[in-house]
Amino acid sequence: MSNINELDFIIYFEEQRSNSGVHVQEALQYWILDREKEFLPAFIGGYAHPLIMLADAVELGSSMLAFDALALTATDWSPLTTLVTMSLPPPETCSNSLLEILDKIRNDSSFEHVVPSPGIQHIAEILHNGPAAAAIIKYLSIGNEYISSPEFNLQVTGEMVEVAIYLLMCTHVPGAPAFDFYLNHNLTFVNCLHILLPVFEDTDAKKTLLRTYWLLTILAFVTQGRPVINTVLIQSCDARPSTAEWEEIKNAALSPIGTLNPKRIFDAHFLKAVHIMHTFGLVMEGMEPLLLAAAQRFVGEFNNWTGFGAS
Repeated sequence: MSNINELDFIIYFEEQRSNSGVHVQEALQYWILDREKEFLPAFIGGYAHPLIMLADAVELGSSMLAFDALALTATDWSPLTTLVTMSLPPPETCSNSLLEILDKIRNDSSFEHVVPSPGIQHIAEILHNGPAAAAIIKYLSIGNEYISSPEFNLQVTGEMVEVAIYLLMCTHVPGAPAFDFYLNHNLTFVNCLHILLPVFEDTDAKKTLLRTYWLLTILAFVTQGRPVINTVLIQSCDARPSTAEWEEIKNAALSPIGTLNPKRIFDAHFLKAVHIMHTFGLVMEGMEPLLLAAAQRFVGEFNNWTGFGAS
């Protein structure tokens, strides 16, 4: 198996589809959901980059990108898949919000001295530490119960978008030019839910996507040092947002002028964050002022990424 690479799997999946004579949608349905060992829970591998790739494939209508997501999953099967599929213990307590759960995690001594420096490379250390691993499962259960409740209706909510904005913008040191790379991914994961949840009709598939999102949220929060979320750092704009304001933000993001890092216009993660904020600003009712304020500050201050820790 060590000689098999991602390209081999892309060719394999394409050949399987061609030989069977089925449409792309049917082939993807089989591999992602219908097999005895379905692939969807394993899209969390590679820090969920197969999931991101699948969402991009749906958004762009690219079957090649979808098969690439399958191939990446096949070559990077993650132990985190177990946490996505296992039966969780009943939650010890209920919660009133996602931020409340994150605050409990921040104050939980189970994670003390487990992560030596920022970076998702320390996920393994968390899961191999008995108290920390038990705490992960505990908070996964609490959050899973909360976001799977009928009130959430198995969809992306304003609360999820708000948490993503807060993780990116309200853990940031004011005036510092670097934003946390892995906390930024939470915004990407919420965007994945926004794209993929309507695609899957199966309730269990939707719940798998939601649990994947929440597990990634917990792990990023812990590995990045359980930062204080200071919501005062980002305030909604008072005025009603206008198309012109979004255009100014996008133009500023794409311009090398007025920034200490002109190369940021080639940074896909930076540009994608701005694009997602704009997208959610258009579709999430009542959230555009917050998203506009976040985008303005993000584009105005962004210079580089931080949070990688030791190499």
